[in-house]
Amino acid sequence: MSSQYEVSEEENLLVMNEEKVTKEEALHLIHGLRDAKRRIDEKLDQLLEIRGKQWA
Repeated sequence: MSSQYEVSEEENLLVMNEEKVTKEEALHLIHGLRDAKRRIDEKLDQLLEIRGKQWA
C-alpha cells in the first residue's frame, strides 16, 4: 500500500521533463497538486451532502 506522500520515480521524471524543473521542484509541484485535489474532493463531498439533504 503506497502512502499519499510517496511519488514514483516515473511520475517525478515526467514532471521534471514536462516542467523543466529540478527533482525537488517536481516533488513540490506534485505534492501541491495532490493537496489541491484533496481539498477539491472534500469540498465536492460537502456540496453533495448539502444537496442530498435539500433533496430529501
